[in-house]
Amino acid sequence: MDRRAILAALAAALMACSGEDKPPAMPAVLGGGWKLSGVSNPAPAPLLGSYEPARVWEASYSGTVPLTVTYNRMKSDTVAFELMQKWRSEPGATHFHRGPLFVVIRSAGAEPARLNAIAREVEEALGR
Repeated sequence: MDRRAILAALAAALMACSGEDKPPAMPAVLGGGWKLSGVSNPAPAPLLGSYEPARVWEASYSGTVPLTVTYNRMKSDTVAFELMQKWRSEPGATHFHRGPLFVVIRSAGAEPARLNAIAREVEEALGR
């Protein structure tokens, strides 16, 4: 392999890896009047005991009641899917996975149908 081919391969590899630090697309406004009020990067903590995200972003939305969307970037699509299957439903929350992202949406005052609609909006913003 000549020097230019090696450099091109290295550059491609670096560009592919850099997407992991890029935050996911977060809607500025969600149906029902919720507006993005802040984004934080809490330290990754194990989920369900042994599933540790590589990166976490938490989007806070203000509206009639507070709403939080937590994006957990897992090490692979498979891990995110497995976590989604094992995750237990909880009142005032819903969850889904998209690729390596495991997403949890919480709002104590929102109805389940409203949370599911918001989940569809958040998933749509992430793209296919």
